[in-house]
Amino acid sequence: MSEKPKFRNENKLTDDELLRILETEEFDYYFENDLALEGAASDIEETDVVDENDEVDDLLLIGDNEVDLVSESVSEGGENLRYIAKDGSEWAKIPYVTRVKRAKHNIQKLPSGLTQYSSKFTSIKEAFDLFFSEDVINIILRETNRKAEFVYSKKNKAFVPIVKEEMDAFLGLLINFGAVHGKIGNKPEKGQGQRVVLDMVSHLGQGYGITTDNFFTSIELADKLLQRNLTLCGTLRRNKPYIPSELLPARYKKDFSSMFAFMKDKTLVSYVPKRNSAVVLLSTEHRDDKISGADNDYKPDIILHYNKTKGAVDTTDKLAKEYTTQRKTNRWPMAIFFHLLDIAAINAYKLWIHANPEWKKGRLDKRRMFLLELGHQLVRNNIICRYNKDRSLHEKIKQNMVTVLPELKTDKENREQVPNQKKSGRCHICPRNADKKSRKHCVQCSKFVCAEHSNITTICNSCNK
Repeated sequence: MSEKPKFRNENKLTDDELLRILETEEFDYYFENDLALEGAASDIEETDVVDENDEVDDLLLIGDNEVDLVSESVSEGGENLRYIAKDGSEWAKIPYVTRVKRAKHNIQKLPSGLTQYSSKFTSIKEAFDLFFSEDVINIILRETNRKAEFVYSKKNKAFVPIVKEEMDAFLGLLINFGAVHGKIGNKPEKGQGQRVVLDMVSHLGQGYGITTDNFFTSIELADKLLQRNLTLCGTLRRNKPYIPSELLPARYKKDFSSMFAFMKDKTLVSYVPKRNSAVVLLSTEHRDDKISGADNDYKPDIILHYNKTKGAVDTTDKLAKEYTTQRKTNRWPMAIFFHLLDIAAINAYKLWIHANPEWKKGRLDKRRMFLLELGHQLVRNNIICRYNKDRSLHEKIKQNMVTVLPELKTDKENREQVPNQKKSGRCHICPRNADKKSRKHCVQCSKFVCAEHSNITTICNSCNK
């Protein structure tokens, strides 16, 4: 007998069976009666409902009271080369095809870099405006003013509408604060994860690969995406009935070992990152059992692909949590608003760094500096407007404004050039205890003055001509 090839122990095949499969072309013999595999039943868990406390990790662990799942799927004669799941689904132990080349319709060729539209910005605020546009701000302003006016009218109070500068300032304060401090009807919706994914990909053409976490991934979703020539790769929850028991966590499995199960258009893989745990993934893009080398802890290609694609989403979530605008709220529209603001700031940062690679180069807190500058630019217009028009501001507040924006004029210069906005005021010449009020002010210094300390000249209309 020739030298025995090395295979993973989890497949439970004898050496003679493996040699016969490799050295003779009898692979189809084992599956000639297994055409039903292509249409195997696949049920999705009906209780797939969003719950804030129902967060399941992708890593499957063995419970304290759980018995090791050691199941012999191969008979003594070696005739059974399949796994049987709880729902009766049959999975082959050996790939149907040996092709490892990516399918042609899964290759997207798109130019890299900024598009013509996204490159039209010269400041950090303009980069942010690409994602949080003026149209969005106008909608928020319109609905905020409408609601506030309704509430104030009930209390018989006058409401001064919010303007764009004030809304920009509010957004800037939220972003700065984050940088400094670092259902359908009233019934639970079944199959919500699948519906959300199908809604999000409805505008896509063919050839895209969809990566999901364990809340969304299911065989039913994979089948519906395949009908649109879209592939799926994602982690699975351990309670799915179509996962063979052999792929679930077990104490006998070695670290960094992998097990595969195949249908003609689907592949399951179970990888053991550490003792007594496993992560199970489903893929319709991968059809082989290829694994990486020791430098990647012998991870299967499916997991490497998942990390490469889903990793961008995980990184975005991490960036959003690091400097977030989120505040405690019981109103879901506010939660969505905070999330949109975080994502817009992240996207603006990416565009800005791509267009200005030398900006703050070498600094470890570059993103924090970006957010502080973004908040500074958003509040700038509102500070200038209040500083020049609101004469009731306390002197310390004005000094703080000048500290933030040194280009602001001093209070004295401001008073000389800006007309008095009050309707009446105390005469600045009369003694304070006299408390003489006047509606007239000096045309030169804009200070209020009474009739006694001002010159009034009476001229008839004929002479005035």
